[in-house]
Amino acid sequence: MARPPIRQSVRRRRRPRVCEASGTVPTGPAPNSTTEAASFAPLGWLGSSRTGFNLLPSNYARRTTARRRSALLGILAVCTGNVCRSPLAEQLLIDRLAGFDVSVTSAGTRARDGASMTPETAGIAVSRGCIPERVASHRAQLLTPEHLRAANLALAMTREHRREIVEMDPSLVRRTFTLRELSRLLGGVSDDQLRDGSRPGVGQSTPEGKLSAMLAFAASRRGVVSPVLPEDDDVVDPYRRSARTYALSAGQISEALPTVQRLVHLASDRWA
Repeated sequence: MARPPIRQSVRRRRRPRVCEASGTVPTGPAPNSTTEAASFAPLGWLGSSRTGFNLLPSNYARRTTARRRSALLGILAVCTGNVCRSPLAEQLLIDRLAGFDVSVTSAGTRARDGASMTPETAGIAVSRGCIPERVASHRAQLLTPEHLRAANLALAMTREHRREIVEMDPSLVRRTFTLRELSRLLGGVSDDQLRDGSRPGVGQSTPEGKLSAMLAFAASRRGVVSPVLPEDDDVVDPYRRSARTYALSAGQISEALPTVQRLVHLASDRWA
């Protein structure tokens, strides 16, 4: 008679706790208290991928992702590491476009997935009225074709970023501008001129169609309105530089954002 197989006990390995926002395993010590951790919020510590601890509301990232998926218009800001310029533009645009059916996100051409904003950028964003928990929840992401497919407007921080975007998806050539370039091209154009010069075609009177027509009009002005210097279309990179450079970069971004706000407002209006 055959003997029954001997059951061997298998010790199950305990799964490590994973940070919900960043998807990383905790590697650093937890803060001693919620109060202590909260003191780091303006500098982007909460939910930091460096520590792996997430002290943000557990469903904050899920709510944000759901809003992005359901939005009518998509705006993408792009820089190199997605820790300085593009996330600041994203944060400021989210506040400027509150009330519009628009999703704003950002990515980097050489980003390290999961990295937080630099403390300097996070501090600037909070000082300009951005929600601290939203600032702290930012995670850098590498630019992919999926990001570009969802974008009605791609805002590059420099001409090099614009080139890389168009190389990745050539169909975006008339929807991709550096942030400062777009502001320059439409700086002397009134709302009426913009409407008259960018009438959408038949069946394109939707916000997407109107925004696309206005961006095509802006692109047509590239050979008409030229910058004094080519680098005038770039936002300076402040990474690992002085506080003065961070302030200069933030100022260049802030000065150009009203043009984006204006385009979204006009795209959302009913044209006669």
